[in-house]
Amino acid sequence: MDTLSRISGTLLGKMLLPPVATANLWHHPFNLYFDTYSDLKEFSDCFNNLFAYQIITSAVSLCAEAFVLAFIEADTPFEYLLYFATMNYLLFEIFFILYYGNEIILNSNKLSKYLFQSKWYEQPLSMQKLIKFLMEVLKQPMRLYVGFVVVFPLNLATFSSILNTSYSLFNILRNS
Repeated sequence: MDTLSRISGTLLGKMLLPPVATANLWHHPFNLYFDTYSDLKEFSDCFNNLFAYQIITSAVSLCAEAFVLAFIEADTPFEYLLYFATMNYLLFEIFFILYYGNEIILNSNKLSKYLFQSKWYEQPLSMQKLIKFLMEVLKQPMRLYVGFVVVFPLNLATFSSILNTSYSLFNILRNS
């Protein structure tokens, strides 16, 4: 089994599991958290450069497409439609990478809440200490970062920043 299918299958399977802790499954939340963290780390290491190149080239291409769309004198409406479709494709390409990075952040924020809502106080003292420790660790959500020179998080704020930068570059090209 190749690395991509193993990592993605493992992550998907773990995200579908209900993050509840019952009396006989207290080991599950701890193993789930640490296994998921290591899988996310491996996923990030594997695809860091790919996502960075993808986002950067798509952002530059998005700016170029907007410039061409604004100043082209097309012979047919099909040409406008083609440029518009390409621009939308680039937008969605960036959006989906950053959207799923944002989903990882949101779901990791829920883990601490689920642990707190469980009946952790009915567990032995040693387990309560472990649960408190995990709750402290979970205060900082899991995040994926990409980049080589400039590192940025995979979230929707980055998507907004990319759109603002592309629009700024478009305005610079338009005014020159």
